[in-house]
Amino acid sequence: MASTASSLQNLEKVWQITNLFHSARNIQETLDTALSQVMSVVNAESGTLWLVDADHEYLSPYIARGPKVSGLTDMKLKKGEGMAGWVVENRLPQIVYDVASDPRWSSRFDQKTGYVTRSILCAPLITSNTTIGCLQLINKRDGQLFDDDDLHLCQDLATLAAIALEKQGLLVRAAPKRQVLNRLEEVSKNYQMGEVTVEALKNTSLEVYDGELLVILGPSGSGKSTLLNLLGGMDQPTSGRIFFGDRELSRASEKSMTMYRRYDVGFVFQFYNLIPDLTAGENVALAAELVDDPLRVEDVLEEVGLGQRIEHFPAQMSGGEQQRVSIARAIVKKPSILLCDEPTGALDDNTGKTILCLLEKVAREGKRTVVIVTHNTAIGAMADRIFKMRSGNLVEVVRNPHPTPAEQIEW
Repeated sequence: MASTASSLQNLEKVWQITNLFHSARNIQETLDTALSQVMSVVNAESGTLWLVDADHEYLSPYIARGPKVSGLTDMKLKKGEGMAGWVVENRLPQIVYDVASDPRWSSRFDQKTGYVTRSILCAPLITSNTTIGCLQLINKRDGQLFDDDDLHLCQDLATLAAIALEKQGLLVRAAPKRQVLNRLEEVSKNYQMGEVTVEALKNTSLEVYDGELLVILGPSGSGKSTLLNLLGGMDQPTSGRIFFGDRELSRASEKSMTMYRRYDVGFVFQFYNLIPDLTAGENVALAAELVDDPLRVEDVLEEVGLGQRIEHFPAQMSGGEQQRVSIARAIVKKPSILLCDEPTGALDDNTGKTILCLLEKVAREGKRTVVIVTHNTAIGAMADRIFKMRSGNLVEVVRNPHPTPAEQIEW
């Protein structure tokens, strides 16, 4: 009876996912939702959708859910490597109950993520012409083993995903190897509120790459602003280690942290924080004086579309114009990383989109790392990668091989 009930549950889930794909507007969000639903039914700890690159030489993760998945986003598996590579090459689904005893298992996965893989379920994504990837689930949460019902559900999702991806023409070229700019290793941050200890960030490990546009998503209280403050050197972790390049920030002196914030980090806040008694040009010039080799104030204000407003005070400008001044103030220092905390939160939709287009330009044309913290899920579509936060935990990392131009985002 238990098996029959499980089979009926799987049929119902396949039907729901089928309808999900039929009504899909955004293939990535649909695959993400479908993967989440299957993981919930199967009770899997982690799930990854691997796709073959356009040259059919490597596999790279398109969507990854579960703990410690941030390290996966730039990982590549050679054809035939690891369980995912084997499944793609042989076009056969597999359950491995004990990976430690299986010669096909590649320990690079666990070395990259710090994860401990015990068992795996894998199903190939087969289109009408070829195998384009595989769906991989890792470890049951309850310590039980994957069974045939789990495998059938995984195969059904893999089939639906392959059809949807073929229809969209999404053969993903493997992610380029990028230089790590910032790195967090098992970082936690606690705050004392009277007699109560608030765990704002819990054992978080991640990497931020040079030149990427990264969006951190999460509701209020999820830990996203705490994460941003730690990346920017505005706060120190309770435990764990934080690096900027080869420099460890978590053990740096206050003088070193001041130099880091001055030269390497630009900040953009929700409420602009402009000095009201200074003009737009003077606000930007004040930041320029902090570094040895700034950009020209006039050039930066021209870049953000405010060349004609250089002599205007904040009170003479709209909210969107004030936010553009704050962005100019941040980038005039030529920082390595631009950290933006809810930069569109105080703006209407159209003005917010203008700001996003500007931040996109800073990242793409200026080749700077831009990190945007927001609760607005629609903004994630413009990112190279999306970090999803919940209750102080990094719960999901999504690599987006086809970012949506900011001007096309609607919310």
